Amino acid sequence: MAILPPRHKHRPMYESNVGLMLCVRYEHTHADKDLERAVTYCRNSLNTLESQFGDSYSAIDKAWYRANLATALLHRYERHKQLQNLEESLTIWKTAISSLPDGHPDKASYQSNLSAVYLARYQNTNSIEDLDRSITAIRAAIRGTPTDDIHWVVYKYMASSLFFKRWTRSHREDDIDRSIEAGKAALAALPNKHRYSSKYQSELATKLLSRYDQTGRLEDVNEAIDLSKDAAVTFAHASYPAERNSTPFSRLTALSQALTKRFEKTDEISDLDEAIKHAKQAAAIADKSRSPERHTSHFTVANLIYTRFERLGQAADLDESISHSNIAVDATPGSKSQKDREDLSEKLSVLSSHHLTRFEFQREPADLDAAVNFARTALELKKAGDGDGPLNLHPHPATRYALALALFRRFEQTGDLNDLEGALKNAQLAYDAVSRPSPAS
Repeated sequence: MAILPPRHKHRPMYESNVGLMLCVRYEHTHADKDLERAVTYCRNSLNTLESQFGDSYSAIDKAWYRANLATALLHRYERHKQLQNLEESLTIWKTAISSLPDGHPDKASYQSNLSAVYLARYQNTNSIEDLDRSITAIRAAIRGTPTDDIHWVVYKYMASSLFFKRWTRSHREDDIDRSIEAGKAALAALPNKHRYSSKYQSELATKLLSRYDQTGRLEDVNEAIDLSKDAAVTFAHASYPAERNSTPFSRLTALSQALTKRFEKTDEISDLDEAIKHAKQAAAIADKSRSPERHTSHFTVANLIYTRFERLGQAADLDESISHSNIAVDATPGSKSQKDREDLSEKLSVLSSHHLTRFEFQREPADLDAAVNFARTALELKKAGDGDGPLNLHPHPATRYALALALFRRFEQTGDLNDLEGALKNAQLAYDAVSRPSPAS
C-alpha cells in the first residue's frame, strides 16, 4: 500500500482490508498493537473515502468501510472497556444498516452485529431497553436470512440466548417460551454431527429446566434429560479433536441436575441413582482438571448421596456422603471474602449435621466431636463478617441452633457442663432471634 499515491482510488479499499485483517489477527493474538493499528487503518480509510472520493461512492458502498471500523471499535471496547468506543461502534453500525436496502446480502449480518453491540451496552448499563433493542436487532437479522443459510441457525441461537437473558430479569413466561422455541429451531436446523450440536443440546436442556422450575411441567424435565443424554453422546463422539478432548463437566452436571429434578417430582429412586452416577463423573473430572468448581461438585454428590441415605437407610451412603463433604470443605476457598465464608460455613453446617446423624447410628464419640467442631467453625465464619457491632444484631439463628444441638448431644453422652452451658447460650440466642418481631410488624 505504501507505493500507492495518496489519492489513488483503491487506497481506501486496501487500507480498510488491512485493518480488517489486523482485526482477524487480533482475535487470535490479542495483541494491542494489532488492535490499535486496525482502528487506525479502518478510520483512515473511511475518512479518506468521505473526504476525497465522497461523490464517487454510494452510501451502500460506504457501509462496508463503516462496518470494518465499527468491528474494530467493538474489539477495542471489549479490550479496554472504554464506553466511548462502544458508543461510536453503535452509531457507525446504525448508519451502515440504514444505508442498506432490505434484502441486501450484508444487512442481516450487520443487524446481528448491532445486536451484539446493544448486548455489550446492556452488560455495562444493565438497562433493559438495551436488551430489548438487542432482541429487536437479532430478530430483524433472522427475518432477513434464508432458513437454509447456516447464519440463520446462528441468529436463532443468539435469539434464544437473548430471550433467556431477558427471562432472567422479567420471569415472563413468553420470554422463556420464545427462548426454547428459538433454541429448538436452531438445533433442528443444525447440520448432522455439527461441532456445536452438543452445546446447543446442553443449553436447551438448561432452558427447559428453568421453565420447569417456573411451571412444574414434567415434560420439560423429561425433554431436558433426553437432550442432556444426547449432548453427552454427541460430545463424546465429536468430529473435532478439540471438542472430544474438552472437559464435559458442565454436560454431566446438567444431566445430573435434570435427573435430580425429575426424582424430586416422581420419587423414582432410579433417577436419583443415575443423578448420583453422573454427579460423581463430573466430580472426578473436576478433580483431574483441578477445576475451581471442585468443591461445588463434591458438595452436590454429598447431598445427593445423603438424600438416598434418607430414603434407603444404608450406612455406606452416609459414610460416602461425609467423605464427599470433607473433600468439598477442603476444596472450598478460604475466608477471602464474605461470600467465601458463607459458602464454607454452609458446607460445615451440613457436615456437622451428617456427623450427628452418623453418631445416632454408630455411637462413635468422634462423630460428636466432629459435629461440634464443624458447627463451631461454621458459626465463627458467619461472625467473621459481622464487624464489631452488638451480638444481637447478627445472631445467625440457624447456625447457632446447629451448634447448640451438637453441644447438647455431646453433653448427654459425656455429662460435661461446659457443653450444656454452651448449648443453652446458643439455643437462647437462636430463639431470641426468631422470636423478635420483624421490622414490618
